[in-house]
Amino acid sequence: MTAAPALLSASRTNASSQEQTPPEGSGECSANRLQRASKGYKPRYPGPRWHLIYGAYSGVEEFALDELQKMIQRYVPYVVEIRHAAEPLDQDANHVLVGTVTNNPRIAALAQKSAFKTPTKPQGYGSACFKSPWNGERKAVVIAGTDAAGVLYGVIDFNRRLASATPDDPTEMRQALDNIAEFNAQESPLIENRGSGRGICHL
Repeated sequence: MTAAPALLSASRTNASSQEQTPPEGSGECSANRLQRASKGYKPRYPGPRWHLIYGAYSGVEEFALDELQKMIQRYVPYVVEIRHAAEPLDQDANHVLVGTVTNNPRIAALAQKSAFKTPTKPQGYGSACFKSPWNGERKAVVIAGTDAAGVLYGVIDFNRRLASATPDDPTEMRQALDNIAEFNAQESPLIENRGSGRGICHL
């Protein structure tokens, strides 16, 4: 089993310490105190959030996921959560599913429904943005590679797509991500081992 991304572990640890640690010297929080606190809780950054759902975190796919997380993090003020595809899905969130049909079962399920153009050639990928099948008011982005190299090329293409929509006003960054336009694309190399990215076939 691949290791979980370090950022995910850190964010969960920080969230746990901030939300569950009782005041110093107070001992265990009573059930009534926790109940009162939960009723008055307001998130610092309200509104739907983006979660990254990955299939594998090793080698090339580890690098791809890290690059994807760094790009999306630029657009939002909260810490972007990263979850393995086997974990329960927060249906109130927007999702970016990244991986292959083989290692990410949620991508495999969407491929069976023809929700995006499934890649078939080595180093190829299919990527799409559409209304979330888990919540019609949220969005889902799929970055599906035929293999690990395809996943990386798919992430590079998505990052470029997102960068092209970067607003001039920094205060509109989150809105730009939340309102990303729908798309459905597929690419594969004209020749294998494309290296620098030359020889890409746009389908």
